[in-house]
Amino acid sequence: MSAPCALCGATWGEHRRVVQGETLDFCCGSCGDFYELAIVEVRRATGWPRVDRLFIEEVDGVDGSGWARFGESRVEFDVSGLPDGSKVTRFALRSPPSGAGPRGG
Repeated sequence: MSAPCALCGATWGEHRRVVQGETLDFCCGSCGDFYELAIVEVRRATGWPRVDRLFIEEVDGVDGSGWARFGESRVEFDVSGLPDGSKVTRFALRSPPSGAGPRGG
């Protein structure tokens, strides 16, 4: 693997995919799927046209918390999903979008 997994940080695996126009490394398809689904949920909750940076931490099985940025705006969230990465089962913002970035969609 050329870089750590964009979702979990694992250094094994060779799964690459284009997400929002950027090629990212993932250890497996499940991590890639879940990363993309989390972006969809952030965009839906905020109205942002894209997510510039997504970070999910404190992953405990299928539950995690993280943050996302668009321009100067930032949100924190909690997320849960299926183990295979195929579905987000719970998504909740912990903070409203902050900063001067646009929110248009």
